[in-house]
Amino acid sequence: MPYKLRPDNGPSMGPRQGPCGHKFECKDSPKSTSISVSFLTNREQLEEFLPERFEVGAEPVVSVSASYMTEIEWLAGRG
Repeated sequence: MPYKLRPDNGPSMGPRQGPCGHKFECKDSPKSTSISVSFLTNREQLEEFLPERFEVGAEPVVSVSASYMTEIEWLAGRG
């Protein structure tokens, strides 16, 4: 049974183990909802956001994605 050392309290089990040290099966979890959007934009404006040595590709496309997860067993069903 792997343990992680917490500085305030000594060893404790890792977060992906149940109270008795069992591993979660995660057969039907977690559930996930994802959304993404991509759009063309102004090349010069987009380049202002990039760090040095980075460059915009052939087309100035911005892509944004987000995921929301629920029913994460090792977070006691939260997420």
